[in-house]
Amino acid sequence: MSRRPAILVGPGTGIAPFRSYLWDMSKIRGRNEERGDVLFTGCRKELGDFLYASELGELEREGVVVVHTAFSRDSPQGKGKVYVQDLIRKHSEQVWGIMSQGGGVYVAGASGGMPKGVREAIEWVAATVGGVPDAKGYVDGMVRGGLYKEEVW
Repeated sequence: MSRRPAILVGPGTGIAPFRSYLWDMSKIRGRNEERGDVLFTGCRKELGDFLYASELGELEREGVVVVHTAFSRDSPQGKGKVYVQDLIRKHSEQVWGIMSQGGGVYVAGASGGMPKGVREAIEWVAATVGGVPDAKGYVDGMVRGGLYKEEVW
């Protein structure tokens, strides 16, 4: 049984549903089976806030997921804060690779500015890397097709 890779975006408390998903994938499909999922997560500070660092590191070492982390308050002086949407743009080739294979984008976490910022970053990837002329319409189609979902609170 094969499935498409997924882009998981879960900063802060949004990591909770993805932890469960990733551990399920490691048990159901077997460890060391490359699946291509990518997780964008983060918090304010790596030391003290990044509670699941060792767990996510284990899942990454076992080939369950590739993890990209943003620590918004640990940014170098004068560089500004770094958020998950910034990492989506930074890893745009990887993100478009998953999207172009029909992979989904799943967003969980706080309902402040994060969901809007992530959506804008995904649209930017579609336009810039994918060359999609109507990136907003493309992502709207992903939403209608169940390939872009937000669970925000």
